[in-house]
Amino acid sequence: MEANNREAYDLIAEVYGLWQNKHSESERYVELLMDFIDSQDPDFASRSQRRVLDYGAAAGQTSSALARLGYEVHGIDFSPALIAEAEAGARDAGMAIRFHLADFLDLEAMDRICSSWEQGGIDLIAAFLDTFNHLRHEDLLAVLADASNRLDRGAYLLFDLYDDEYFDFFLGQDYVEDFGSRYLVWRNQLSEDGLVNQAEFTLFEKCDGGEVLYRRKSAHLEEFYHSPEALSRELDRLGFDLDLRHSEDEFFEVLQGRDAQPWGDFLAQNYPNRWIFCCRRR
Repeated sequence: MEANNREAYDLIAEVYGLWQNKHSESERYVELLMDFIDSQDPDFASRSQRRVLDYGAAAGQTSSALARLGYEVHGIDFSPALIAEAEAGARDAGMAIRFHLADFLDLEAMDRICSSWEQGGIDLIAAFLDTFNHLRHEDLLAVLADASNRLDRGAYLLFDLYDDEYFDFFLGQDYVEDFGSRYLVWRNQLSEDGLVNQAEFTLFEKCDGGEVLYRRKSAHLEEFYHSPEALSRELDRLGFDLDLRHSEDEFFEVLQGRDAQPWGDFLAQNYPNRWIFCCRRR
């Protein structure tokens, strides 16, 4: 099957937000990670206005979370359907978020977006919710190198990646999601070496006036495993100080007591099997 990640996310755009809300608390996840950075870096926390590029903004949940924290947010996504959903959501919430229909692999397009700002640089480049697992290794290295070039000293690159257990176990299974008038079937085919997943999304949508008739559309995407050890070496070479954490470790003890539920418990329950890369440009 031929993968087309843009086509796949265009297909599921209208149910993507429902899917995220059903299975994760993405806004709380973003809040946690930003709170963690602020607690470790008072100089960064004290910046009066902070600008962020949100790579793979999708339907806008992570961008909205950043906006609520006071960031000037520029959401980037290559799916026209997802960008439309994100813009509608921001309008309904009265949020001044700028969404850009662009592929962050297109460095010229990113140059045009960044050159439109009258002053100031980028304080944070973020790629939440396994965005970078959709990139081939050579493309991910190019994005990391570009981030190093765009970020000034003291700015951050923040992203997460699935670990090998997620690829071995979760991507070895198929899933069905019920959204009422729509059903989403997610089928996975993991390569023998466990490094590449070929996924098929099939969306069944009930026809108007029909009890059992459904329209069916399908699309395919690819996901890639990336070694945290190899990426750690590359990030150091590119000039980043890396704080690498795993979501199932009890490492957010610095934030304990700020919330009724400990942050570490929240991560382990809602975001297992994730490496979190917190990279400060030196």
